[in-house]
Amino acid sequence: MIDLTQYRSPKDDCSVYYWIPIQHLAEVRKRLGGKYFRIVYRGPRLNALKSFTPKRWAVAFSVYEKGNLCY
Repeated sequence: MIDLTQYRSPKDDCSVYYWIPIQHLAEVRKRLGGKYFRIVYRGPRLNALKSFTPKRWAVAFSVYEKGNLCY
């Protein structure tokens, strides 16, 4: 079972949790539920202007509250 406290975002960050390794995705989704949170994938990207990565290339992910538009 993953300890999410080590992935807690700093107070000045918009996310709730950040840079959680992708292998923990299913467990985090199960624990948080999908109703109030949005997953944003992190890792290499083809376009440097974009702030997200497609899931198939992700090495980590961040968790945001739904409605929070700063990702």
